[in-house]
Amino acid sequence: MTHKGLDSDHRVVYSRHFHHSSRPAQVEWEDEMFHAAAEDLAWLQEDEDQLLCRSSGCIIVFTKISDLYIFLAGSGLHDELILSELLTAIVAVLRALMPKGPTAGGVLDLYAKVCLGMDEMVVAGNVEQLDPQKVILLSSLRWDKVNLA
Repeated sequence: MTHKGLDSDHRVVYSRHFHHSSRPAQVEWEDEMFHAAAEDLAWLQEDEDQLLCRSSGCIIVFTKISDLYIFLAGSGLHDELILSELLTAIVAVLRALMPKGPTAGGVLDLYAKVCLGMDEMVVAGNVEQLDPQKVILLSSLRWDKVNLA
Protein backbone atom coordinates (compact mmCIF):
# COMPACT_ATOMS: atom_id res chain seq x y z
CA MET A 1 0.00 0.00 0.00
CA THR A 2 1.10 3.54 -0.75
CA HIS A 3 -0.47 6.86 0.14
CA LYS A 4 0.69 10.33 -0.80
CA GLY A 5 -0.44 13.92 -1.05
CA LEU A 6 0.50 16.44 -3.73
CA ASP A 7 0.05 20.19 -3.91
CA SER A 8 -1.47 21.94 -6.92
CA ASP A 9 1.99 22.14 -8.55
CA HIS A 10 2.26 18.34 -8.21
CA ARG A 11 5.01 18.49 -5.57
CA VAL A 12 4.89 15.71 -2.98
CA VAL A 13 3.69 17.01 0.40
CA TYR A 14 3.32 13.64 2.13
CA SER A 15 4.24 10.13 1.05
CA ARG A 16 4.30 6.75 2.75
CA HIS A 17 5.21 3.39 1.22
CA PHE A 18 4.51 0.09 2.96
CA HIS A 19 6.50 -2.21 0.74
CA HIS A 20 10.22 -2.75 0.92
CA SER A 21 11.81 -0.96 -2.00
CA SER A 22 14.58 1.53 -2.60
CA ARG A 23 13.92 5.27 -2.67
CA PRO A 24 14.48 5.45 -6.49
CA ALA A 25 11.94 2.64 -6.95
CA GLN A 26 9.46 4.54 -4.75
CA VAL A 27 9.92 7.73 -6.78
CA GLU A 28 9.43 5.75 -9.99
CA TRP A 29 6.21 4.23 -8.59
CA GLU A 30 4.95 7.67 -7.50
CA ASP A 31 5.56 8.99 -11.02
CA GLU A 32 3.79 5.98 -12.54
CA MET A 33 0.87 6.43 -10.13
CA PHE A 34 0.60 10.12 -10.99
CA HIS A 35 0.78 9.51 -14.75
CA ALA A 36 -1.88 6.79 -14.53
CA ALA A 37 -4.24 9.33 -12.97
CA ALA A 38 -3.01 12.43 -14.83
CA GLU A 39 -5.69 12.31 -17.52
CA ASP A 40 -8.42 12.33 -14.88
CA LEU A 41 -6.77 15.05 -12.77
CA ALA A 42 -7.72 17.67 -15.34
CA TRP A 43 -11.39 16.78 -14.83
CA LEU A 44 -11.25 16.37 -11.07
CA GLN A 45 -13.14 19.09 -9.24
CA GLU A 46 -12.53 20.12 -5.65
CA ASP A 47 -14.36 17.93 -3.11
CA GLU A 48 -15.68 15.73 -5.93
CA ASP A 49 -16.22 12.06 -5.39
CA GLN A 50 -13.18 9.87 -5.55
CA LEU A 51 -11.85 8.63 -8.86
CA LEU A 52 -10.26 5.28 -9.60
CA CYS A 53 -7.67 3.95 -12.05
CA ARG A 54 -5.30 0.99 -12.37
CA SER A 55 -1.59 0.79 -12.98
CA SER A 56 0.81 -2.17 -12.82
CA GLY A 57 -1.85 -4.37 -11.25
CA CYS A 58 -2.55 -1.87 -8.46
CA ILE A 59 -5.73 0.04 -7.79
CA ILE A 60 -5.30 3.79 -7.36
CA VAL A 61 -8.01 5.89 -5.68
CA PHE A 62 -7.59 9.66 -5.59
CA THR A 63 -9.38 12.91 -4.82
CA LYS A 64 -8.75 16.64 -4.58
CA ILE A 65 -9.36 18.92 -1.59
CA SER A 66 -8.57 22.62 -2.20
CA ASP A 67 -4.98 22.57 -3.49
CA LEU A 68 -4.24 19.05 -2.22
CA TYR A 69 -4.44 15.84 -4.24
CA ILE A 70 -4.55 12.63 -2.21
CA PHE A 71 -3.62 9.28 -3.76
CA LEU A 72 -3.94 5.78 -2.31
CA ALA A 73 -2.72 2.66 -4.08
CA GLY A 74 -3.04 -0.97 -3.13
CA SER A 75 -3.47 -4.49 -4.39
CA GLY A 76 -4.46 -7.86 -3.03
CA LEU A 77 -6.34 -7.27 0.23
CA HIS A 78 -6.57 -3.55 -0.49
CA ASP A 79 -9.35 -3.43 -3.04
CA GLU A 80 -11.13 -0.30 -4.24
CA LEU A 81 -13.70 -0.44 -1.43
CA ILE A 82 -11.10 -0.49 1.35
CA LEU A 83 -9.05 2.21 -0.38
CA SER A 84 -12.16 4.35 -0.84
CA GLU A 85 -13.12 4.00 2.83
CA LEU A 86 -9.56 4.84 3.87
CA LEU A 87 -9.52 7.89 1.61
CA THR A 88 -12.81 9.08 3.12
CA ALA A 89 -11.32 8.66 6.61
CA ILE A 90 -8.13 10.51 5.63
CA VAL A 91 -10.16 13.45 4.29
CA ALA A 92 -12.25 13.52 7.49
CA VAL A 93 -9.12 13.51 9.68
CA LEU A 94 -7.52 16.29 7.62
CA ARG A 95 -10.69 18.35 7.95
CA ALA A 96 -10.73 17.78 11.72
CA LEU A 97 -7.07 18.80 12.02
CA MET A 98 -7.55 21.87 9.81
CA PRO A 99 -10.94 23.47 10.56
CA LYS A 100 -10.45 26.15 7.87
CA GLY A 101 -10.05 23.40 5.30
CA PRO A 102 -7.20 21.08 4.36
CA THR A 103 -4.48 22.62 2.22
CA ALA A 104 -0.98 21.58 1.21
CA GLY A 105 0.40 24.33 3.45
CA GLY A 106 -1.74 23.11 6.33
CA VAL A 107 -0.39 19.58 5.92
CA LEU A 108 3.16 20.94 6.04
CA ASP A 109 2.37 23.14 9.08
CA LEU A 110 0.80 20.21 10.95
CA TYR A 111 3.08 17.55 9.47
CA ALA A 112 3.71 15.73 12.77
CA LYS A 113 -0.02 15.52 13.57
CA VAL A 114 -0.84 14.41 10.04
CA CYS A 115 1.83 11.68 10.24
CA LEU A 116 0.50 10.47 13.59
CA GLY A 117 -3.03 10.36 12.19
CA MET A 118 -1.94 8.42 9.10
CA ASP A 119 0.08 6.04 11.27
CA GLU A 120 -3.01 5.33 13.40
CA MET A 121 -5.03 4.50 10.29
CA VAL A 122 -2.48 2.36 8.48
CA VAL A 123 -0.04 0.20 10.44
CA ALA A 124 2.62 -1.69 8.49
CA GLY A 125 0.49 -1.48 5.35
CA ASN A 126 -2.66 -2.82 7.02
CA VAL A 127 -5.74 -0.67 7.54
CA GLU A 128 -6.28 -0.53 11.30
CA GLN A 129 -8.62 2.38 12.03
CA LEU A 130 -11.21 4.14 9.86
CA ASP A 131 -13.12 6.09 12.51
CA PRO A 132 -11.88 9.71 12.23
CA GLN A 133 -12.83 10.53 15.84
CA LYS A 134 -10.79 7.64 17.20
CA VAL A 135 -7.89 8.50 14.91
CA ILE A 136 -7.84 12.08 16.22
CA LEU A 137 -7.97 10.91 19.84
CA LEU A 138 -5.32 8.24 19.34
CA SER A 139 -3.00 10.55 17.41
CA SER A 140 -3.33 13.23 20.08
CA LEU A 141 -2.11 10.58 22.54
CA ARG A 142 -5.46 10.58 24.34
CA TRP A 143 -5.82 6.81 24.11
CA ASP A 144 -7.30 6.77 27.62
CA LYS A 145 -10.43 8.51 26.22
CA VAL A 146 -10.95 5.99 23.41
CA ASN A 147 -13.25 3.00 23.77
CA LEU A 148 -11.63 0.47 21.47
CA ALA A 149 -14.32 -2.15 21.98
